Amino acid sequence: MRDAIRQCTVDESEKDSDKVEIKIGKIDTDLGWWTFKEKLSTKLENMSGLEGTPLVYIIAPAKPAGWTILDAVNDLERLIYSVSLTGIVFDKDNAKVWAVIQGATMDTSSYEWIRQYDLRKDGRGAVQALTLMCEGAGANNKRILLSTRIISLDQNQGGAFFQDEYMYSFEKYITALQQAFTTIERYRNATAPETMVQRMIDGIRVQNSLVLTMAKEHVINTFMGDWLGAVSHMSMKVASHFPPRAAGKRKGGDHRKVSAADRKGG
Repeated sequence: MRDAIRQCTVDESEKDSDKVEIKIGKIDTDLGWWTFKEKLSTKLENMSGLEGTPLVYIIAPAKPAGWTILDAVNDLERLIYSVSLTGIVFDKDNAKVWAVIQGATMDTSSYEWIRQYDLRKDGRGAVQALTLMCEGAGANNKRILLSTRIISLDQNQGGAFFQDEYMYSFEKYITALQQAFTTIERYRNATAPETMVQRMIDGIRVQNSLVLTMAKEHVINTFMGDWLGAVSHMSMKVASHFPPRAAGKRKGGDHRKVSAADRKGG
């Protein structure tokens, strides 16, 4: 009884606490699909339905035959798979999820694939349709192809390279590589850390930089088996080589002095 009272108190406090607002942005059906799907699930975990159940239950995939509530790995999974997927409450919650999906897909080509679900405000049906489209064999093969191109050393074929912090930042460069390596690992095999580090080093094409040349040599000698360590070291050296540009600086020269305006009266 004491445990039940304590749990009730915790549940009530949680309802009154501020929910975390997760911004999922627009849908990405290519390499960013898994990130988008994770953001969507997290957002719906932080949104409550009419009866207080996290709305992620609406998009929870079907469990295999023979699975029961007793097989749930945590309280959240146990809760979302114990809620009915029919009835008035479900319909209202389903419509709330549809509003989230519609906002993330509107003005994108993906919306044409789920436009039909607007009539019934069917968020669950829309997510199932998007999953079928984005996780089929064709879509998966496309992601592998895109990832392979990114880590290639052929710039004409879409290979990622870093040359200038102001045109294409080092953060974007290593994020593109990380996303490509992660995608390949999901569908094929994990890439060896030594291969990942060497690819990063080979793709840094900054001209006439003794600092970065020495940094690359240091990475090769010290961080070949440590992808995160190599990224951290190069990020620091890139930041020192490319100082932040002054805010508001105009192209073509320095700012004009006030006196150059030649205005009367001060």
